[in-house]
Amino acid sequence: MYMGKYIDFIIPQCNNQEEIGSTIIEHITVNRIKHKKPCFMFITGESGEGKSYSGLAINKIITESYDLDFYDMMDHCIVYTPLEYSTKMRSLMFDKALKKLHVIMIDEARDLLSSKTWYDFVNYTINDINNQHRGVKPLVVIVISQDFSDISRSTRKTIQYRVKCSRPMGKNTRIKVKRLWKDERNIDNIKIRERSLRGYMRCNGFSKKVFVGDLVVKIPPSQICKRYDSHSFKMKADILKRKIDEIERRVQKELYGNYDKIQQLVDYYSMNDQLRNLITIRKGANYHIRSDFKEIHDLTSSEVSDFEKRFLEVCYEGDPK
Repeated sequence: MYMGKYIDFIIPQCNNQEEIGSTIIEHITVNRIKHKKPCFMFITGESGEGKSYSGLAINKIITESYDLDFYDMMDHCIVYTPLEYSTKMRSLMFDKALKKLHVIMIDEARDLLSSKTWYDFVNYTINDINNQHRGVKPLVVIVISQDFSDISRSTRKTIQYRVKCSRPMGKNTRIKVKRLWKDERNIDNIKIRERSLRGYMRCNGFSKKVFVGDLVVKIPPSQICKRYDSHSFKMKADILKRKIDEIERRVQKELYGNYDKIQQLVDYYSMNDQLRNLITIRKGANYHIRSDFKEIHDLTSSEVSDFEKRFLEVCYEGDPK
């Protein structure tokens, strides 16, 4: 049975939706690596739809398929900010202790960079891995960003899978995986198209062809998600603090000290959903500022309380629920 162009997977029959999802993800990614082919997976979705946790889940499936402990490998295979990319890529390529690790996840950093800089970084990263590193070590590359338009038309030709995340109210995140392919029927006008995953489930010697809609992928355990949240916040907040400090210096110089630091922080973090989500956590129906926000910005307890009150009023129109 021909695999790759027309058929994406052949897996055993199973009735557990999470197990089916995990098995299909492993099959379409790890099988390419075993045949020394790189695999690029681009995860999209609106803010709050579960892109990062879905990326973690996929990363965990791939890492554990090589008998590695994902918790121990997290900081080696997740690029939290663009500043880490070169160092982590070198380690992944040449560190003998990471020989069995074949996946890297580029976390979304749209909240740190201008749209143009983020666009340039995403395209550079994909092309760098595809052109410079695939001969050294094939990788599954997971890139997380809000929209597929964050990569250029020429770069899209190197992507195998587009993953769209959605999280219905009160339900787990579901992912829709599409296989990208080049339509070369007109050689002068090659187009990138996508189709649903398709494959076979085998049971008792018989094969049943299936077309895949939404996949359910089990979100990693809480200790993994908490570690990811903590490291992601710290790495990104360090950069944001430097940017805000620079704004402070410029404003203070212009206003000769007549400056409201708390309002400056409120104005900055309320600019978009990515920044808002970075510093808030949800407890039940209420939103609260992360406890480590105080340390990052060297605030007193009263200043944090003042910030939280103003921030929630701005972002939730006075209703923190």
